[in-house]
Amino acid sequence: MNGFLLFVIAVTLIYIAYKMPKKENIQREEDAASKQERMVARQLTTLRGATCELVMANTFVTFEAQVLDSDDEWVLLLVPGRKQDERRVVRISQIREVRELA
Repeated sequence: MNGFLLFVIAVTLIYIAYKMPKKENIQREEDAASKQERMVARQLTTLRGATCELVMANTFVTFEAQVLDSDDEWVLLLVPGRKQDERRVVRISQIREVRELA
């Protein structure tokens, strides 16, 4: 009975070790995310003053705004409202895609 219990524990530990995320995979995902952020940040720098359509990363919400200013981490947007325009500060890592509107 003790041998069977040790066998079950050993198999469970091997399974857990196998299912844990590998460092290389985590590093690749972080590199891909930072590459996406750098690409969006570079694109926003060139679009200052332009009206753009922004797609948010986690929620896939799309909205229209004018890009007022941006840096490596944040972007300042002017979002048109019903009564009054609203300024918003958005983290670049939360933006999935930017499209310039003609």
